[in-house]
Amino acid sequence: MQNGGQLERARRRSSIGPLLTLSDAIARGHGRVDDGALQAARDAGASDAEIGEVVGHLALNVLTNYFNILAKVDNDWPVVTPRSAV
Repeated sequence: MQNGGQLERARRRSSIGPLLTLSDAIARGHGRVDDGALQAARDAGASDAEIGEVVGHLALNVLTNYFNILAKVDNDWPVVTPRSAV
């Protein structure tokens, strides 16, 4: 359960875009991002805990993908074509 401060910060956040941009940079850079990308997320109001959560979700997705590739698990999701870059 979120505390009141977390909920209020989430309500005030204008966009999740900076965290998505950071997530993309982390994934594309295999964990290496420049200080500017990290600072942009912090300047947009992302806490260290939120940034850590992004890293955790990325790591879990990579682990899951590697396991599924190794185990030759059929993809049961429909093919999706990206609209455009964030």
